[in-house]
Amino acid sequence: MSLLGLLVKNSHVFPEVALESRMLKPLKNLYPDADEHRYLGGALLISIAFSVLVFIAFLVISPESAILSFLASFIFIFLFLLALPGFELKRKASIIESEMPFTLRTIGLLIDMGIPFTKCLSMVSQEDSEIAREFGKIVTDIKHGITVEKAFSRFAVSFNSFPIKRSISQLLSVYEVGGGGTEIKRIGDELLSVQQHHMKEHSSKSAIFGMLFIMTSAILPTFFLVYAILGEFGVGDVMSQPGMAIALLLVFPSISILLLLISKASVPYSPLSSSANVIDIMVILPALLFIFSFLFLDESIRIFGLLAGSAIMLWALYKSYKAEKRTEEIEQYLPDALFTISSLPKSVKLEKIFETIEKAGYGALSEEAGKSKRQLAMNVKTDTVMEDLWMRNNSPALKKAATMLKHVFDTNSFNQLHSIAEDLLKVFEIKRERAQLMSMQKYTILFGGFLIPMILKIALSLINSLVEFFDNPNAPELIAYVFSLIPAYLVIYSIISAFYIADIEGKKSMSALYFLLLVIVSLLTFNLVSL
Repeated sequence: MSLLGLLVKNSHVFPEVALESRMLKPLKNLYPDADEHRYLGGALLISIAFSVLVFIAFLVISPESAILSFLASFIFIFLFLLALPGFELKRKASIIESEMPFTLRTIGLLIDMGIPFTKCLSMVSQEDSEIAREFGKIVTDIKHGITVEKAFSRFAVSFNSFPIKRSISQLLSVYEVGGGGTEIKRIGDELLSVQQHHMKEHSSKSAIFGMLFIMTSAILPTFFLVYAILGEFGVGDVMSQPGMAIALLLVFPSISILLLLISKASVPYSPLSSSANVIDIMVILPALLFIFSFLFLDESIRIFGLLAGSAIMLWALYKSYKAEKRTEEIEQYLPDALFTISSLPKSVKLEKIFETIEKAGYGALSEEAGKSKRQLAMNVKTDTVMEDLWMRNNSPALKKAATMLKHVFDTNSFNQLHSIAEDLLKVFEIKRERAQLMSMQKYTILFGGFLIPMILKIALSLINSLVEFFDNPNAPELIAYVFSLIPAYLVIYSIISAFYIADIEGKKSMSALYFLLLVIVSLLTFNLVSL
């Protein structure tokens, strides 16, 4: 559930604030039953609570800035929560726009199979996607007696999107005047070409976000350390050691996370992508063990904590990679399998279809086909077999293919299988293009694993040389304390970067691999670089 959905669901516990705001208008489009006044009350209370925490943190870090930080954080959080419905509506519209081309092609295929228009809408609404949920609302409205035209109009006016309105207009045209699904599929193809163009435009934006991430992770902490350390000697602001730790290990990583979240929100959505969460507890726990080892353990026993964390992470990497590799193999051969069975006679039985795939040498896909064939031989219902096929494999593409294969078999429309295969190939092409446009940002973040520790090491070495001119007995202890914080900071940078890269690649297992790579490179760079 999204943050906005969580707030709306629990809005009944918040007090009502009888104020009106234009920023909350999108809230009713997303949640018709939402109470704007209670949501506003919740936004006010959350902003105050968060600002109090910021105030307490700055009392430790920099007491002079505590009141200013309280006011700034309150304004920022309150305005963010007010703008959240608008952001969520735009995000939902962009997802629907990305899913619309393939939904139109699916409806066109179903119409060409001879399935009635409203039945096509009902079938599409059963899929697991944002647009399917919206089509489900349309189907529900139609069942309650609302006309098709009015139900679609409600959907269209909820989003200020030309592609969505154009698609609805084409669907209503087919419904009113009749005809096949060719025109619907053509509109879907046109929308898809527009999306591919927008994805190429985003390439430069992703590179800029990567550079900004490196700057916030390297330049800002460097300036902060210079200012904080020299403050002990009358040059900057005096800051306690706990304040330095909070700023370096909490504040700056939070800024980096916020920047990456903004970057992710701007990335074009990829249809049929895995919805699996890349945040893996088997990676987070070893990373926390790494941080604990660097902050609290002596060098003599620190190595045991690092080795234990690495062993846990490598085990998690092997387990996740094995499952993902099998899914990739299934998706790799899936279009070829559909092309193969599209040439089978129309009277063929489903057992023969699975047998053909089983004997075609499609790796894991052939194994799954063999399991389905044996289920049919045991008189298991066709619907159950097809549902079990995609449920035991975490692949949205396989779910799509299995669902459409059932419709093809029920309507005896095997000539449509090649169109389904073409849709899957287009989806995979979009995923590859998306990975390519994000490659610059990915490699920039990976390069940060070498650049950031080098910048920090050079800066601290220069500061160490500078403070020798000050006759202060606390200088060696302060410099040593800051040096002890840097390895933990590099671990935090590595875990944030690893999860982000794994997320844009859609590969959960890669988070452990990227984390270990970044940690090793950054720690070696920081410890081996000397001036």
